[in-house]
Amino acid sequence: MGRLDGKVALISGGAGGLGSATARLFAAEGARVVIGVRRTAAGEEIAAGISDTGGDARFVRLDVTSEREWRDAVDFAVATFGRLNVLVNSAGIWRAGRVDETSVEQWDAVNDVNSKGVFLGTRAAIPAM
Repeated sequence: MGRLDGKVALISGGAGGLGSATARLFAAEGARVVIGVRRTAAGEEIAAGISDTGGDARFVRLDVTSEREWRDAVDFAVATFGRLNVLVNSAGIWRAGRVDETSVEQWDAVNDVNSKGVFLGTRAAIPAM
């Protein structure tokens, strides 16, 4: 019996290093996992790998900067598994460079994913939790 038996987790950025490791660990501990990422092939690959090893994982396309896609991802988790217990906001990006070399567009992109994405995800998940 795993520590997360019966729990349902939605993990943004679930195909990246930290996100995929979290998804695998949660599944190994008994959670049913929804992996939310923009890259369909990567998300499907991680979900299939988890399922192949006895876990229960699904993929949902998720651009964390989109309020609608967050609502859709939460709705998918609830429709697929009956509830949502855990949200892991793991999606994140980084742009190397000094401040005086960073464009406003680069700054906005980082903050849209790393800050706004967390806000939107948390706000979308609260009613389901």
